[in-house]
Amino acid sequence: MSKRLEIMHSAARIIRRDGFNRLTLQAVADEAKVSKGGLLYHFPNKERLIYEMNAYALARFHELIEEKRSDSGSYIKAYAEATLEELRSGSNFLINASLLATLADHKEVLDLWKEYNERWQMLFASDAFHTDDASMVRLLSDGIWFSHIFEINTIPLSQAERLLQNLLRRFDEGKA
Repeated sequence: MSKRLEIMHSAARIIRRDGFNRLTLQAVADEAKVSKGGLLYHFPNKERLIYEMNAYALARFHELIEEKRSDSGSYIKAYAEATLEELRSGSNFLINASLLATLADHKEVLDLWKEYNERWQMLFASDAFHTDDASMVRLLSDGIWFSHIFEINTIPLSQAERLLQNLLRRFDEGKA
């Protein structure tokens, strides 16, 4: 793992363990076992670190969607499958922490999330699914993901998989 990525993971661990208010550059440097100067070489300030964590997490999720899309051909199906894979693998740790950091009112980071969401929405619109059907799959995927991020009313992963697969199957069969 690159030093830059290790620093981002260290920041994510601090956010998850201690909360966003405890995230300082010194705390991140200590967690990553680098000097503060070494951290500043990669991230000139806390805002840039938070932005880059989110940019990395969003780009990684987008890449996963594209991988899944090459298998299924459908963007909305790929989005649902990528959501489930993120939850199964536990690799969403960095995404979760970076999203929590976003909630601390960082307009630049929120704009980044909006940009990705607008891009995904355009790709959903170009899919073979009816707009309402695509919205149902997307909202179910997002709801499952957010409930797991915030550990609120989470359903077992097996149930989440069944729900998404059943919904996708109904669309394929024309019953939804």
